[in-house]
Amino acid sequence: MHYRDLVKRGIVGPERRLDWIDAITGIKNARRLFEIRYAIEPQRPLDYPGVATKGNAGFMVSRMKLDMLLLHEEDLLGFLADLNASGKATSRCATAASQRAEQGAPSRTITPKLRANCTIDLITLRGGATT
Repeated sequence: MHYRDLVKRGIVGPERRLDWIDAITGIKNARRLFEIRYAIEPQRPLDYPGVATKGNAGFMVSRMKLDMLLLHEEDLLGFLADLNASGKATSRCATAASQRAEQGAPSRTITPKLRANCTIDLITLRGGATT
């Protein structure tokens, strides 16, 4: 991938929270997902082993805490794949856990069966030339 393509996709440059929010909303609507709650922490330097930040250029991460109601596990996997494919974020799922959702009285409507809690790193590259 060329540098200009990375800039166009929003991977290089400042974080693009509004684009991330739009992508999450679009994925939720397209996949007809149940409730999605999330909080995006302030951006900070990426602290993965082996990743160095020098000067003004370097990898940055905005950690997102995600809480979703799911019909089945594939809803989560599809959401994560779509988020990465949206081109609005380079993401890495740092943690994921699911548990049975609380069930009310039986009903004839489709209800969520699982609750997933994830930590997702939204990664950008700060600085560099803008060729």
